[in-house]
Amino acid sequence: MRHWENIQMRHRKLYAAFYLLFVFLSVHAQDIIDIPESSDIRSGLIESWFELPLPALRMKDEEVMKGLDGSSFQVRFEDYGDDCAIVVAPEKDEKVEVYSDSGVEILQRKIYPTEAPGSWILFKNPESGEPECIRFYFNANTEVFIQFRKSPGIPTEKSLADVFVFGEYAARDVPVGIPLVHFYDMSAVDVLSLLKYVIPWVTKPFYSSLYNDILQMTAIIRENLSRFHFLEDAAYDEMGNLVSIKNGNAIYIPTASEDSLYVSSAGFVKWIVDGLVRPLSGSGILLEPIVKKTEIFKSGSLSETMSKKYDTTLALDWTRNLAAAMVSIYSGRDYDYGTSGVQLNSVPFNGAYLEGSGFKISMLKSVFYYLAATEPGRFYLGAIRHIVNDGAEFVVYNKCAAFFPVFDKNGKFSVAVFIDGKEIKMDDFMKDYSGDFIQLVRIQASEQFFPR
Repeated sequence: MRHWENIQMRHRKLYAAFYLLFVFLSVHAQDIIDIPESSDIRSGLIESWFELPLPALRMKDEEVMKGLDGSSFQVRFEDYGDDCAIVVAPEKDEKVEVYSDSGVEILQRKIYPTEAPGSWILFKNPESGEPECIRFYFNANTEVFIQFRKSPGIPTEKSLADVFVFGEYAARDVPVGIPLVHFYDMSAVDVLSLLKYVIPWVTKPFYSSLYNDILQMTAIIRENLSRFHFLEDAAYDEMGNLVSIKNGNAIYIPTASEDSLYVSSAGFVKWIVDGLVRPLSGSGILLEPIVKKTEIFKSGSLSETMSKKYDTTLALDWTRNLAAAMVSIYSGRDYDYGTSGVQLNSVPFNGAYLEGSGFKISMLKSVFYYLAATEPGRFYLGAIRHIVNDGAEFVVYNKCAAFFPVFDKNGKFSVAVFIDGKEIKMDDFMKDYSGDFIQLVRIQASEQFFPR
């Protein structure tokens, strides 16, 4: 009996050791993003700043204070006319060029940006001086922040929280059972703990290693961009031969160099996906399955007529079937678009997705921030939905794009966008296609990426 108890004891110790090792590795795998914290400074500003009447605030000079962690913050009053605020802004070093007769000298100066990681802002009513809103910049991306407002029902006892992600509400009017004044000296960690069950994807730990596959793929794509030449209707088949998408006939470019690649919009995203397939199967994806129709139009409708005349859903069918093919290859089971689960149609931003149309391109940055946080290690193919007026309005999907959202080791968010064999900035893409929609499908990224 004692022998059995000793075995159990050893097992318990072994389990405990494994658990401690797991915790140790988990903590050390998590990236620690250094966001300056001002709560200890703010606790000493309540009477001397936050509760002062507006006339007194307008007479105050800015002050620079140092917190317990060594971070310096500037406290100042700003009057915007329609609004006014007390800003607690972290110190930041900025390089400036100073020109003189002896040349250009690079100097460092200290600045205190209003909107910076670690900033805290108390907005006041410009007439009464009453506190109206408190904003926390808790994220490495200053376009992502939390604000608390007085609840209209019980303003002295409860607050409402809003979470903004690149100009869109990720959460709005979330009830918080404490008054606004309690946020005067509350730390960002405590603030996030209030909302961790409401928006866990904004407040969860951050691990940059989850994006290594994405970074590897984007680096390889960038290395190859100089090889691409746009050619309408062109793609490479499973054996790497240049062919027409419409009829499968070979395309011959007499002046082409051995290193050149000729692709259409659709052909370019296939080249990306083929780079994932070749290490697994030894060849690219067959053309015939990826032109299979995924949309069924009502018989005799204008949409059906135009689809037959112009192949209006080529990009939509192409991206959907490419993504479904990757699911089949990764899983070892046969899936088509309808059973693959590759389609994206839900994000926590009101009005971002419209059934039958797709995502508003004007909201894509918010969408990809959410996807990068909740689906790390995936990239996305998009089919751009555009309305054409040729006597009668009809919809065409004739452009494909690939999107690679990541967070870097400092927590900064970005999206690499590739279209027509080129890279384009996310903001420029949203501007160029601002009036359009886009249908998105997801694909798992991999470091085993070897395009031809």
